[in-house]
Amino acid sequence: MLRPAVMADEQIAMDALAPAQLGPNQHLQSTISESTSNLTGQPSLSQAALKPLWVFSQNVAEPSPIYRLPQPGARLVTPQLVYCNHLLRTCQSPSSTSSIISTLNSAQQASVNAILQDKEERTRIRWLTTRVVEEFMASSVKSPSQIAEVIRLGPFLDQEYHRQLLNCLVLQLETPTLFNTDILQGLVELVECAQTDYLLPGAFVRILALLLNRLQNSHSPSQSTNHPYNLICALSRLLDVAVEGKIKGLQRIMNPGPLLAFLGHLTKNSDPFLRYQAAYALQAIMHLSLPKSDCGTAASVRDGVQSGEMRLWYSGLREAQEYVRSGRLADFNRLVFDPLYCRDVEFQWGVCPLLGEIAVDSKWEITNRRHAVDLLAYLYRNETGVESYEEIHKWILQILRQVAFESRLPLSSYLQSTLRRLRIESVAAKQALYSTVMDSSPIRLYPLKARLYVPIRTSLLAQVQAVSDIEYSIFKLKRQRMKCYSKSLYIPPQAKPTLKSSDDTLFPLMEKTLKFLAGSGQVFLILGDSGGGKSTFNLQLEHTLWQDYKRGKPIPLHINLPTIDNPQQSMIPKHLQQLDFSDAQILELKQKRQFIVICDGYDESQLKKNLYTTNQWNQPGQWNVKAVISCRTQYLGSNYRSQFQPTVDRYAQSNINHFQEAVLAPFSRSQIEQYVNQYVEQFVEQYVQQVRPRTATSDQPTWNVKEYMDKLVNIPNLIDLVSNPFLLTLALRALPRVVRPEHNLSVIQLTRVGLYDNFMEEWLENNKRRLEDSALSSEAQSTFDILRDEGFVQLGIKYQKDLAAAIFQHQDGSPVVEYSHIREQHTWKANFFSPDAQATILREASPLARSGNQFRFLHRSILEYLYSRVMSDPVDPESAADESFIEHPLNRRSIVGEPSVMQFLSERVDLDSSFKHRLLVAVVDSKLDAKVCQAAANAMSILTRAGVRFNGADLRGIKIPGADLHGGQFDSADLEGADLSNVNLSKTWLRQANLSKLQMAGVEFGELPYLKIDLMVWMCVFSADGDFLVVSAGDCLIVVYDTASWSRITDYIGGRAIASSPTNRELAKFGDGNTVELGDILTGEARLILVGHSDEVTSIAYSPDGLQLATASKDTAVRIWSTLSGETLYILSDHSKSVTGVAFSPKGTQIASCSEDRTVRTWDTRTRKPQRVLESGNSTFLSVAYSLDGSRIISGVADGRIGQWDPYTGNRCNNMLGHSGPVLSVAYSPNGYQISSCGEDGTVLLWDSRNGELFSTLSGHLLSVTDVAYSPTGDCIASGGWDMTVRLWKVNGTFSDVYPNGNKGWLRLDFSSDGEHIVTRNDDMTVQYWETFTGEPVTTSTGHTDGVSGITFSPCGNLTATFNSDRTVRLWRNQAQTPAHILSGHTGAIYGIAFSPNGLQVASASADKTIRTWDVHTGESRLLLEGHSDEVNDVVYSPSGAQIASCSDDGAVRLWCTEKGDQLFVLSHQAAVQQLMYSPDGQELISVSSGDGSLRRWDPEYGEQIFQQDAISQHIVSCCFSPNGKLVATGTGDGLLHLWDRTLGDWQEVLRSSIGLTFRIRWMQSFDCMYLACLSYSGVLRVLRLVELRHEYSLRMMWSIGKAELSLSDTSLAGAVGLSPFNVGLAAQRGAYNADS
Repeated sequence: MLRPAVMADEQIAMDALAPAQLGPNQHLQSTISESTSNLTGQPSLSQAALKPLWVFSQNVAEPSPIYRLPQPGARLVTPQLVYCNHLLRTCQSPSSTSSIISTLNSAQQASVNAILQDKEERTRIRWLTTRVVEEFMASSVKSPSQIAEVIRLGPFLDQEYHRQLLNCLVLQLETPTLFNTDILQGLVELVECAQTDYLLPGAFVRILALLLNRLQNSHSPSQSTNHPYNLICALSRLLDVAVEGKIKGLQRIMNPGPLLAFLGHLTKNSDPFLRYQAAYALQAIMHLSLPKSDCGTAASVRDGVQSGEMRLWYSGLREAQEYVRSGRLADFNRLVFDPLYCRDVEFQWGVCPLLGEIAVDSKWEITNRRHAVDLLAYLYRNETGVESYEEIHKWILQILRQVAFESRLPLSSYLQSTLRRLRIESVAAKQALYSTVMDSSPIRLYPLKARLYVPIRTSLLAQVQAVSDIEYSIFKLKRQRMKCYSKSLYIPPQAKPTLKSSDDTLFPLMEKTLKFLAGSGQVFLILGDSGGGKSTFNLQLEHTLWQDYKRGKPIPLHINLPTIDNPQQSMIPKHLQQLDFSDAQILELKQKRQFIVICDGYDESQLKKNLYTTNQWNQPGQWNVKAVISCRTQYLGSNYRSQFQPTVDRYAQSNINHFQEAVLAPFSRSQIEQYVNQYVEQFVEQYVQQVRPRTATSDQPTWNVKEYMDKLVNIPNLIDLVSNPFLLTLALRALPRVVRPEHNLSVIQLTRVGLYDNFMEEWLENNKRRLEDSALSSEAQSTFDILRDEGFVQLGIKYQKDLAAAIFQHQDGSPVVEYSHIREQHTWKANFFSPDAQATILREASPLARSGNQFRFLHRSILEYLYSRVMSDPVDPESAADESFIEHPLNRRSIVGEPSVMQFLSERVDLDSSFKHRLLVAVVDSKLDAKVCQAAANAMSILTRAGVRFNGADLRGIKIPGADLHGGQFDSADLEGADLSNVNLSKTWLRQANLSKLQMAGVEFGELPYLKIDLMVWMCVFSADGDFLVVSAGDCLIVVYDTASWSRITDYIGGRAIASSPTNRELAKFGDGNTVELGDILTGEARLILVGHSDEVTSIAYSPDGLQLATASKDTAVRIWSTLSGETLYILSDHSKSVTGVAFSPKGTQIASCSEDRTVRTWDTRTRKPQRVLESGNSTFLSVAYSLDGSRIISGVADGRIGQWDPYTGNRCNNMLGHSGPVLSVAYSPNGYQISSCGEDGTVLLWDSRNGELFSTLSGHLLSVTDVAYSPTGDCIASGGWDMTVRLWKVNGTFSDVYPNGNKGWLRLDFSSDGEHIVTRNDDMTVQYWETFTGEPVTTSTGHTDGVSGITFSPCGNLTATFNSDRTVRLWRNQAQTPAHILSGHTGAIYGIAFSPNGLQVASASADKTIRTWDVHTGESRLLLEGHSDEVNDVVYSPSGAQIASCSDDGAVRLWCTEKGDQLFVLSHQAAVQQLMYSPDGQELISVSSGDGSLRRWDPEYGEQIFQQDAISQHIVSCCFSPNGKLVATGTGDGLLHLWDRTLGDWQEVLRSSIGLTFRIRWMQSFDCMYLACLSYSGVLRVLRLVELRHEYSLRMMWSIGKAELSLSDTSLAGAVGLSPFNVGLAAQRGAYNADS
């Protein structure tokens, strides 16, 4: 039978474990609620009703004892292990965990949390669980306690172990030995607790067949054996599992016939228990979804209580079982008396043992157990209302008798009392029944419990945990080390085999180390620079080894060598003693175990000996060890391997196979990004929270990964510097401190010098702390104490500065210093690299790397930074103001050729005003002392690089030969008599400057005289020998220039697309009838005419050998031609739209073509098959080119991007952003290092092809630039554009001119009413405010969803209005960063806005052909003005506010009444009108049409044209009245600004100045003069002061922001000497006068 509970053991278990309470059930199974609507047949019932008795007043939680748990890692007993598994399964979410925790007291909560939060403990619990199963299955004898022990763990097994255990139990039952009820009970419980996918249908059918066989062969029920009872109960419970649907596919293989037949036979048995169980089992089979033929077999069984039909009572009993199992006792109580079920004899028969199970099971509280007894007694006393009630009463007495037999105090006494009352209270018939059952018949133990009890004395778990003390100590060590392991920032490092190995030998360090340790190797040496990640890797290695550790495997020991006293002797015993291992344990470990010793900090322990040798590792009777040793590379000499190679015999012979080394490699770009991602996730928030309370500075911002990566990538050299993990961490910490939170981050510029300052101080502070914690020799300690007292950080910086100065002085900046003490102890090197204690400490605390006897700074930029500090720091801080520049470091050598040093110094100018002052003093001193000219040249170069403006400055007589004034502002500066020999004046603004009597020999303007063509330029190509430049212009003109003199030598007819042969002087050009003509480059005479295209040819390219020609056309095809025969070789026709560009790869094996279908396609020229398709997204590709080696393709895109791809894999390499409009042409330089591009924004941009970084902007074109080409030598770029010029640029500039304030794409502007601020609309969706007189940025506003198209101030100055194509107008108050009102109503983009003179209204003009007026206070729309037939471009109020004027693409100007919206006049142009403005007195209205270039003046009162002057209306692009109405400024298409005086009758021109093509002009009146703000077409914002002297006007530039460009307009070169003929011509072309070579 199913074994009764051994109550003595149970009570011992419960007493020992002391359950605190019954815990809640977090996983209540859904109640079985079968529908009864399809049940047929009626039970045989009496009509008598049984009055309910409510003994269970409420539902309780599923019984789950809560045990006191030991500390993690301690030994467990099985009930504790079961409870731990229950916690791990239940607490899968925060809500379920909190629900469990809420029921516990504080001590219990602590123990449970310790389990849940300890990953190692969770792993151990799962391991113990599976090991118990393994021990059980391996055991030859399976005792009842072992069965109970393993079955209690069944619900927590994974599928594999569950199936193995189930199979083990089945095999036990199949063994033809004495029947084992515990095995049977365990099997049933294991099946019941299985998850849905655990049970296989075949295994289940096998179990059913086994039970059937056992039943058929069991003893007769009349005998004393209880086996049939247990077997039939087990069968019923297993069939219940099948009914629940846990066995998938059972219906396909189950043949219920034999089982049904036997159960039908059993229903005739005289034993009511067997009859009932057989009926129950048959009902279970009826509820299975079996084929109808099988169910028909059941229907044939119609004897006894089984009628072959599904009965309600079965569903009721299943529901009752679930209620009891889940603790829903009140629901169970209700169900017992449910009229739907309670009159069925089978239901009553099944309910009684459920009550018996509650009464006998000690998991229930004693109150509930007593209630179960009470309910059984009540059912006995009262008529149940069912037939055969005498059998039910007998059955109840048998259950009560068995409960009394199996129960202990206090329930047993309660039961005895109950039974005595039943004997006395019963009527005569029942008394006789009572006497028959209780007194005369022998006790028969029926199966009353649903589960095996958990034993306390658990042999299996004890065997699993029966490990020696040494193993337990190792386990505790593992736990301690795993707990100490903090998940710090860690990116798996790469390494190379040796210090001198190349980067293509990199390998994953962890993988290599683990492989080495798994082999026969003995010492693995890890080298790396300071902060390279050695210690972090060592900790990660230890963690990995502990994770994989199993009993008997090598034991990992992480030893921080500086913490061991003399680690050269007995290192391992000393470390184990620190870990509290006893001497006996240490001896046992030495004799029996192997170790992996990770020695961290070899260099910090000042070691020079071989640890492997001195510790005698792997010698007979010594420690069995594999060692991993880490050391800084700068600590080692050239013959360092002897300090680490292991000896393999007593003669100190070493085996190279037992030693391996690895050198940590710098982080790659992807590793840096991974590191930043981890940093942001793990440390930024914690860092801010910890640092903020301790600092007096403002809050540290928390950046995201993108913000960090933007800074790391865009700061020059920073991405290389932070390839060291420690430096990367310092940079990540420093970056938010350098960018101050209180500043406007949209304008603040992050300086490298500030970052390096922070880094250097933190580096030295960290090394100071390291030295404080290190074991130093007495001499070193004494020296360190002195250095610390004197200021360790300051002395460290001085040491590094002195070394940097010496490197530049003695090695011309070559970064590697070789030092041999014996040979060079009396040279300058000894001051830094001798073994002197002070030099040693400062050297090892510096960011220096060492390889043998070679030393260098970790990165060249650190050397350059330190050398910049040599120049910027005062030589003598106490007398800095009086220092002489003759001996100053600035005067020793030119630093123009050191761009990184220059950048550090230029950034220092902004940070240190005293340094800026010293530089200016050096420049002034050069006027009188030629000996400081080098210092002055360096100073002037630094100041110019820093953006210091010298507009109007008195620089007469300065001597700055060799200076770099690239991009400087010297408008109206006086440089008379200065020495500018060999000065770089590229892109320098020298308008109206006095350059008379200058020394200008060797001056570089950075460009050549431009070539003027009276037609728009389309393409430029150089001949293969570089002797000629060929230009296509207009619709059909080809012009050829001699590059030696840049003279025009010939021209002839030809189309836009041209290409020159790489092998001869042949030109391919687009011809008539969509042909391509091949002919002589000088005459244009056609040798071959290629016919085949059906539309215009857009691009032509020769193959590298000149034998083939590729042509791209608007007909969507690319044709490949033979240049020998002119025949078409093949056609590439995969594009779906016009092909815009084509190019051959340098080897001629591939062709790339781009198209308006938004793809670039590559083709194999040998197979003529397509290879890759590169896509741009939503923009058209306009141009394509190959790199020198063919490994990259670049393509210009219409959205302003330049894409760079690998043509063979299709992978994108770079996405270069810099243009503000479509990129029309791209080209690689002949050496492959540069990329040039041009576009509709009027600029030529130069890029570094290796990293995609923009390094120069070439400005000068007035309109779109259509093509760009390198000369064959690569020293010249030709660019042509719509301004009818070809610009020639020298490609030899030293510096990048991509300044931080670069081109922001200013597109609109206005002055504030008080004149204090200028507001611009930028191309980055922002509105920028500037200080009018300084050019300093003030604030930035955003808000529009599609950028800001226009902007204006209100008359009172308290509001700013902006508009955009998002169809809204936004009103901003007092430079706020959020709008006060958003005005919505237009259905098209808005093109113009204007405030009324009183500031109460604003009007808007829109592409929807309407004008709207709005109330600025409420934001409500007032008037809708309709009448234009096309988009409305501009709107203005008259000065009186009575009129509104609007202009449109329909060529009309319309005047409206402001009050009522009536149309007053319609004034006509011949083309679209873009701008309107009233004169301040309201007597004139001006309209400007850029379509016909005209300006018209109107009388707004009468709607008549006043006058049209031809002199005024010449290519007008912008116009504006001065505030007093006296002057009018106009900008024209030739880049000139004109001033007209209106007071002299007809407009008279009073000033003409070249400031670039200006499309926006605004005036501002101050108390003494007027200012003009001008926006050029190239995106440059200039602010100029208008000076009037004796009725003559001049403009003085105050500041400009944007692209730099060369300007020599109105510059005097009288008496200047040394200019080359080309420069004389260039100066004259640019407007200089009195130039003479």
